[in-house]
Amino acid sequence: MDADYDALEQKKIELLTQLADLEVQQQQRRRKGMPKKVPHFSEIEDAGHKLGTLLSRVTQTRFAKEVVSGDELNRDCPDCE
Repeated sequence: MDADYDALEQKKIELLTQLADLEVQQQQRRRKGMPKKVPHFSEIEDAGHKLGTLLSRVTQTRFAKEVVSGDELNRDCPDCE
């Protein structure tokens, strides 16, 4: 792997950590007034799953826009010659 790829990977980890921090803050606000206890694992996992789904949707939208904005639509399919 090259340095640029490694830098991008590190940036993703930093952003995901920030996103996890935001999710914890939101969960704490939702649980405000409730008894102080550790959330059940399923609550934590559900929050992570929802974030993953959201990330997938945003990524697919971004890739679709990239294809539409470029000349990708004018190219032959990879299997055609």
